[in-house]
Amino acid sequence: MSHKIVFASFSRQCLFSTLQSSTIFTSQFSPEIEQKRTIVDKRLFKLPENYPEPWPYKEKPFPHRLVAFDPGYARRHQNSKLIIVEGNIGSGKSEFARQLADELGFYHMPSFSMNDILIDRYGNDMRKFHHLFPKRFRVPDEIMFYKDPASDQTAVMQNTIYQSRFDQYLNALAHILNTGQGVVLERSIYSDFVFVNAMREKDWISPEFFKYYHFMRKISLQHIAFYPHLMIYLDVPISKSLEKIKQRGDPYEIAAVDERYLMTIKESYKDLIRELKRHSYILTYDWTEPEYMDVVLDDIFKLNMDSFRWHYGDVLASWDVLAQSDLEHNRHRYFTTYKIPLFIRAFGNLDELDCEVSELYIYPPDGMHFRRVMMHEVLKDFHTYGYVKGKDPIAGYNYSDIPLVVPEGWYDYWWREHWYNSMHFADTFLDPYGYYYDPEYLHH
Repeated sequence: MSHKIVFASFSRQCLFSTLQSSTIFTSQFSPEIEQKRTIVDKRLFKLPENYPEPWPYKEKPFPHRLVAFDPGYARRHQNSKLIIVEGNIGSGKSEFARQLADELGFYHMPSFSMNDILIDRYGNDMRKFHHLFPKRFRVPDEIMFYKDPASDQTAVMQNTIYQSRFDQYLNALAHILNTGQGVVLERSIYSDFVFVNAMREKDWISPEFFKYYHFMRKISLQHIAFYPHLMIYLDVPISKSLEKIKQRGDPYEIAAVDERYLMTIKESYKDLIRELKRHSYILTYDWTEPEYMDVVLDDIFKLNMDSFRWHYGDVLASWDVLAQSDLEHNRHRYFTTYKIPLFIRAFGNLDELDCEVSELYIYPPDGMHFRRVMMHEVLKDFHTYGYVKGKDPIAGYNYSDIPLVVPEGWYDYWWREHWYNSMHFADTFLDPYGYYYDPEYLHH
């Protein structure tokens, strides 16, 4: 089957293309472009003998003192790329992403799930303690959301998901910059808004939270230095998505997710495509009937992902900064590995706005009670994560937790454990051991 690759737009059955024919890459484009490196099949990919070992960033986080000395850029190669896979609910993107990562030898990162943060390192499932938590702290998972999508907790869940996708995107960047291995990521922080738009369309979230969310998105995305190299969008008819949802058999999901919800998601993806096409390559496929992966790989291999020049526009421009020096590479590597500064810059100034959104507001006594429940019922210790006596090698750390960190330098998600180590209420210092815990608080 003959086909073309379109620069920063859609390939094959183009849903909509905004580029002129002069921007189409063909094998006759220019000898200089052909010599540039791009993604290659894992069976043809070979590292040089002097290639540095991948940095074990999860076990040994990259220290700031090595920013000026470690040969970080030497770990990058033609397959050090970030690919995001997007599509509506039931589009088949999970299987597609797994297969694509396997074919390319990339690291596969599944779409973020609330299960990733609701079970802590000790095996405590926060959902089992919801009956003890004030309502604001009963963060639902996806199943709970479908049972009662119009609950105030929907906004709490979606706020948590967005900030966790921020962390996950930094995780993907950290993996690339520390190891050189490419990443295939299912969904991303860039596409998260499509669900918020659909929730607002169904009146499941308030106008105040909707405005707050898009303001948060605008502020936080400024702190992500790199756009994906490639976005692959799998387009399926609404009827196909509804069919997949019915096959999954969850009665609550079937009842909540209707044609209106899915259509809003589909239309919102058009906005995402317009947003990203200036910065990333975009391929789209009609995935009503899945095609052979070889067809997709052929399209990817024809994309020149290492050829940023000023006259091409902004596509891939964000990655050009890494080639300037090891120092510049390692500076970004440090901030994507040690995520706290970026997370605080992105979300640390939103506290006052939280109080203006009814779904996110925390009544101070509820916050104090929640902290005491965590001490007495969940952790059964006044120490924070990583310092619980009898379970961790370090103990004796009290709740004040000035450094705002767990003992390990690496963490996957702020909302898994880090939030508790940095949570402060009026009684944090006055009652550090939770002596005033009242089991009957919720019944008063």
